[in-house]
Amino acid sequence: MPGPPTTPESISSKGGNLNIRRYADSSPAPEPHDANGVSADEPVAFIPMASVAEGGGWVSAETRPLADGRKGYTLFQHGDVIIAKITPCFENGKVALLSDLDTEYGLGSTEFHVLRAKPGHDPRFIYHWTRHPALLRAGEASMTGSAGQRE
Repeated sequence: MPGPPTTPESISSKGGNLNIRRYADSSPAPEPHDANGVSADEPVAFIPMASVAEGGGWVSAETRPLADGRKGYTLFQHGDVIIAKITPCFENGKVALLSDLDTEYGLGSTEFHVLRAKPGHDPRFIYHWTRHPALLRAGEASMTGSAGQRE
């Protein structure tokens, strides 16, 4: 009988769980109108799923107005880690550390989980944790849904 589903918050490793909630908040992004006084018309980085590399990293020169976040995009900020939610992007390791984001905030696909390191914790740890083969295997094993669109 399978155990509880794997989420971005926990990973099974040699019989134990590493609870990422000790180190990061999951999907912590504020609503676009709460973005610390940044104008809704301000252009922010835009990262579509296609711009995130398999195995980690990203490249995108696109921008969108911050207000577009209300149109169904995922809002994140400089230093966050984004990881794909669905297959096959998750299994292929589509994850990115946004330490090189050109703007304070950014928008991306709704098919990203956002992880933000808690104070005192390094976002590079979160990034490397999300790239670990054990996380990818555990996450893939717990996905549900139809083939090609499992989440």
